[in-house]
Amino acid sequence: MNIFNPQRLPGICFIFVVAALSSITLAHASNKWRIHFSDSAHSDGIITFEIAPEGDAAFQVSVEIADRARENQVARIVADALAERLPANRFHVAVDDGEDVLVKKRFGADNFELRLLSSTVESVRIDLNRE
Repeated sequence: MNIFNPQRLPGICFIFVVAALSSITLAHASNKWRIHFSDSAHSDGIITFEIAPEGDAAFQVSVEIADRARENQVARIVADALAERLPANRFHVAVDDGEDVLVKKRFGADNFELRLLSSTVESVRIDLNRE
């Protein structure tokens, strides 16, 4: 008796892919995120983030960064833009250690995912960490 049936392989692969994607989506939500910026900008550009609360519509925030902005300036510009565009009753945004931005949920708000969608700013490294 042959247990392996090649005709079942696509269906089995599909099940594993769906399960993996489901666990990835759920595993990334957190109550607090740290955005760490390194290095100065070597061009004008735009950084775009997506903030996606669990069970709710996502917010997209695009931030313009000027050429030669240092990492602390980039962090301040991003923090100001996030604080201005995210609902204050659901999120708290602050600069930490100069080059880091903390985004936290407010009491009673849902955990959320934070994603870097794109950056056209040359040389600025951006690291996202759940806390």
